[in-house]
Amino acid sequence: MTHSFGRSFRWLVFAGMGMSGMAMTARVHAADPGAGAARAAASGPFQPPALYAEPLPTVHAAGRLTYPMHVVGLRDLTYKEVAGYRPLKLDLYVPENTTVRHPAVVWIHGGGWEIGNPRADWTYGDWTQVLARLAARGYVVAAITYRFNREAAFPAAIQDVKDAIRFVRKHADLYGVDSGHIAAWGLSAGGHLAALAGTTCHVDALNAGSSDPALSPCVQAVVDWFGPADFNLGASSSNVAKLLGCAAEACTHDELARGSPVTYVSEGAPPFLLMQGGEDPLVPPEQSARLEAVLKAHGDSVQRIVYPGLGHGFSGATPQQEQQFLDEVFRFFDRTLHAAASRG
Repeated sequence: MTHSFGRSFRWLVFAGMGMSGMAMTARVHAADPGAGAARAAASGPFQPPALYAEPLPTVHAAGRLTYPMHVVGLRDLTYKEVAGYRPLKLDLYVPENTTVRHPAVVWIHGGGWEIGNPRADWTYGDWTQVLARLAARGYVVAAITYRFNREAAFPAAIQDVKDAIRFVRKHADLYGVDSGHIAAWGLSAGGHLAALAGTTCHVDALNAGSSDPALSPCVQAVVDWFGPADFNLGASSSNVAKLLGCAAEACTHDELARGSPVTYVSEGAPPFLLMQGGEDPLVPPEQSARLEAVLKAHGDSVQRIVYPGLGHGFSGATPQQEQQFLDEVFRFFDRTLHAAASRG
């Protein structure tokens, strides 16, 4: 995959994947007047949204950082060790000088289940500033790594995500986490894993192998940015085959269903927010529409937002739109996690 942190980039992965959707009411935003001119004006060096246009953090010993918005960053905490694999790490962003517990958000990066890291994003660049800004609103944020498809086939990645959620719960006292209010947020491949975390809370086959099986891997909210939801919808890619451990272009219906979030939807799923570009060629909007329909059929809370004219990774968006995407997510967490926590 080649990309830049400017206005244009290309994708190598995710052909023919995906769908994800959920909405009490689906919303399609009207195209921005003058969007073409705005995009042309924005074609130069990337201008970060004001939301995270912050000074760089101060770096201390042992991977500790302090951000100007009164957030402490803790880097490279090992949350899981599996014999024969690299240690799995996460970064934490914690509101400093607090005496109250905060809801938590587990961030899951994208990259076709085969590349990527939790500190950078192809659209926003330095993603750590975004996560620190979210923490400043009163959240403990865990940005995680997981095993890639070349390291271990499905369900390894979702088992890692679940163990990261368990880690946050296990150390709730240490980091001031309200363990009853944890969300999963991911994009692209990470959106797929976030949706799986939200739909497979009690699926024994995907909860096996944990070193802390008594701790719940359940989440109370999900944000899925353009992640695939039904691998049987459309042609599967080689990345999907690698993820599932089946022969390229020869995965069976059952194998594809086993890795699809829609397979596991049931009544009582957490609230979902689905967001993607209306012209996404890699994870088509039909994917989110499918997940939305299945969630609604089970009476689950879902909101789906499609942005006309934008591609995968929200490519083509203006800086103003990129700000809007983050505002939408942050408000969703405020409604589903903070508001729920205040109600007890």
